[in-house]
Amino acid sequence: MDFCPGSPRARPGGLAPASRLRQSRPMKKGELAHLATPGAEIAVRVTPKAARNGVIETDNGLRVSVTTVPEDGKATKAVIKLLATALGVPKSSLTLIRGVTSRDKVFKLD
Repeated sequence: MDFCPGSPRARPGGLAPASRLRQSRPMKKGELAHLATPGAEIAVRVTPKAARNGVIETDNGLRVSVTTVPEDGKATKAVIKLLATALGVPKSSLTLIRGVTSRDKVFKLD
């Protein structure tokens, strides 16, 4: 599908936006270790039932996409596992302090 050069949807060279490029690469273990300071509160926006698991750092906090469904805390458990891997810390060091049933969650790093 071709777009007009002046169209707001047109991209130079047909490339995807930078946020989409960051989302497609896998998260390495400990890649967000610079955020792993004891006592830090980490704001997370969760996207359940996503196509793939991933963590993206934004200005407002982290965006975490998980493939699990938001039933009986399954998505929250998947977020904790993925976030702990990205931060390079054990799962037991992350405590959910706000947002048990919300997409916007806040974790504390012990």
